[in-house]
Amino acid sequence: MSERFAVSTPRLELVPCSLSVADALGDDVEEVERLLDVRLPDEWPDPELADFLPHYANQLRQDPKALRYGVWLVIERESRTIVGSAGFQGRPSADGEVEIGYGVHADFRNRGYATEAARALVEWAFEQPDVKSVIAHCDQDNIASHRVVAKAGLVQGEVQADGRIRFEAPAVRPG
Repeated sequence: MSERFAVSTPRLELVPCSLSVADALGDDVEEVERLLDVRLPDEWPDPELADFLPHYANQLRQDPKALRYGVWLVIERESRTIVGSAGFQGRPSADGEVEIGYGVHADFRNRGYATEAARALVEWAFEQPDVKSVIAHCDQDNIASHRVVAKAGLVQGEVQADGRIRFEAPAVRPG
């Protein structure tokens, strides 16, 4: 298998979702498994990610350098199974802000994978020279998501006009 970029944690490997993988996730599970040497759980990707992948693939076609500011695949190291996805909603804005998001397959929830992945990506983001802050938006009633972003170092802010709560990592870089 060719060399690829990844962020590692004690239990996870986070890999930016390449154009070839994004294209294959639509209809060729075997190709994804071959490309990444992983196993995909049934009913993954979830409908939200599946709907986003064609848009994401087009973004990568237009701007290959956007790769690490999009979807990352969350792979459980021991089983080499994709347990979910995490990532950013695009490159940093003009003021250096990136928004993080994540989702874990139902079979792998309540194991701390979302927190572990979010923490690792927040740390990775703050290593990038153009990133000044990391934000997340969570539905008010999604307490589990509130916990994930808080454990990843984001602080709860105000309720937005759309009813979601904004969380933001402190401007001070870790380290």
